[in-house]
Amino acid sequence: MLAESVEMDHDTESAFESIVPHLLEQLDVLEDAASLSSYLTTLNTLTHERDAAKQDAMDTLKRLSLSLEKAKRETEAAQAAHAAHKHANHVELASIEDAKFRIAKQIQAEEKSISTLESRRATLLSELEALKAEEELEASRPPDESVLKLNMYKSLGIDLVYENDTIVRCHVRSVKKNDIMPLDLSVHYSRYFYANILWEMCSS
Repeated sequence: MLAESVEMDHDTESAFESIVPHLLEQLDVLEDAASLSSYLTTLNTLTHERDAAKQDAMDTLKRLSLSLEKAKRETEAAQAAHAAHKHANHVELASIEDAKFRIAKQIQAEEKSISTLESRRATLLSELEALKAEEELEASRPPDESVLKLNMYKSLGIDLVYENDTIVRCHVRSVKKNDIMPLDLSVHYSRYFYANILWEMCSS
């Protein structure tokens, strides 16, 4: 009886071996790495845009500084001519100083944001390297036979039920009938018999 059961197990495995290559073609372990690389590209673009904004703000600050120096010279000349001119130039000077302070504050905020993005970019690069190393390690390992079989059954819509490490029944999902059909397995019937039944149930 034990020899007959071992022979039937071998027959079942042979009946489904042709499906394993198709299952392996459906696996795509590089999808997560591609998504992470796309995110890093977007992050680099944002960093370049922030650098350009920072340079523009610095140029504006330089122009305001030149305007400030000009206003100071005009203020000194106006003091000799009339007190009213002095007051007006002081108002302009205060306005320029305020603008200079606000722009300097904005530059400081931009620099902090860029620093945060650079830190995040370094973290993402580290995670990408770790992911690539893990993929290379997984690729060097031979496929696990039990996992391949389980995935093969699931791809066919078959869920196996075990009792004491022995398959005693299975549930077959029918897409056309939108139903789940149970099937009890017994050692009294050959593996070829069950393979034909399962194939018909999966196709119905």
